[in-house]
Amino acid sequence: MIISKVFSLLPTSLRPKSNPICSLLALGIVMSLSDGLANVGSKHNSMGFYQMDEIAVSPTIVLA
Repeated sequence: MIISKVFSLLPTSLRPKSNPICSLLALGIVMSLSDGLANVGSKHNSMGFYQMDEIAVSPTIVLA
């Protein structure tokens, strides 16, 4: 946190800019579509691509 404040990586105030109900609705829609779209993607990709994709997820999350 201290490093983020020193380099101004985080905003000073975290005020929501939209209605929380709309945010939850949008999150619900995205989460409901993600499973279906992931299955469609698996249908068109090879097993090798799928395995490399699964391996790349963890380092990407850590870097984010």
